[in-house]
Amino acid sequence: SSALKVAVSNGKYYLRTVRPGSITQSVNPKRAYDLLYVAERLQAHLASLKLTGKERRAMLFLLPMIINNGLDVMADCQDKDTIDFNRQFSERRLYRCFLKSGNLRYFIEGIALSIFRYNPVRLYRMIKK
Repeated sequence: SSALKVAVSNGKYYLRTVRPGSITQSVNPKRAYDLLYVAERLQAHLASLKLTGKERRAMLFLLPMIINNGLDVMADCQDKDTIDFNRQFSERRLYRCFLKSGNLRYFIEGIALSIFRYNPVRLYRMIKK
């Protein structure tokens, strides 16, 4: 089933405690792959729903956030771990999510990612510095 309404807010609704060494702070390439999978499934689900208006914009804004989280994880991984991630990113053409987001920052990032589509982790590392 699908939600009848979707909303996006910039509000802060919870406080998170970050502990060094916790599982959420450790470098885990599987987490990055899981985020790519989630983005791909969400993209397919969005296409099947034929949403319009605010709901569509909210979903299109969410996709680049998920992908950026995966890139952030991979930026801290070893180069050997990034090879397959880069391939999957390119094959799935996930940079297109940024171009469709309706957000100027994501659009610019999408252009850069389309240029670096075969090595998005390298681009993300350069941006992150």
